[in-house]
Order: sequence, then structure tokens, then C-alpha cells
Amino acid sequence: ARRGDLDEALRWARPLCEEGRLQVLPELAPRLQRARRMPELASLLGAAVRSFDDGAPADLRADLAAVLALQGDAEGARFHGVRAAAAGNRRVGSVLRWVARHHPEAAARSDAAAWARSVDPERR
Repeated sequence: ARRGDLDEALRWARPLCEEGRLQVLPELAPRLQRARRMPELASLLGAAVRSFDDGAPADLRADLAAVLALQGDAEGARFHGVRAAAAGNRRVGSVLRWVARHHPEAAARSDAAAWARSVDPERR
């Protein structure tokens, strides 16, 4: 990634993320964001989340939820955002507020709004 070859970096990073080895993400994720390669970033974060299954770190789920929201995936952002909030992540409130405005199902919008208030009661 430091040399600018994101395709090579992704080939190298994906197996690590699939094993739950997250040390590649702090350097690679911002580079993918700057290059506007959100589908690849979502795929990488998703592989990392799947490697942990229900034990995925809340911050990792929050990062995935944020990327999914940027891609317009309201259901994916809701699923991972709610799980991040339930695990105590407080920075996922903005994603959940986005879900509360954009999810196609009223029940999901209401649920996301409630979770957003629970992690960030100062914001409405």
C-alpha cells in the first residue's frame, strides 16, 4: 500500500483479514477511502468481521457499518451498526441516524433511531 499498488495490497491483506489479523487495516483502510474504493474496503472489513463471527470487535463493526452507509446499503449499515451499538460502540450514532432516515422499512428506521439515541443521547 505504501508504494501505491492498492491491488497488490488487497491481495496481500485479504487472507490476513480472513484470519482475523487486523494489523493491515490501519494503514490500508484510509488509502482505500482516499482512492474511493469503498466496495473493496467493505469487502475487506466484511471478511474481518466474518472471521470473528459474533465476537467481532465493536469498532470493526462500526467501521464496516460506516462504509456500507457510504455505499447506500441501509440494511448492512443497520445490521452492523446495531451490533456495534449493542457492544458498546458510541461512535456509530451517526451511521444509525443515517439508517433511520434511509432504510426502506419503517420498523428498521425506528429501531435505528432508538439505537442512535442510546449511544448518543445528546444528538437527536
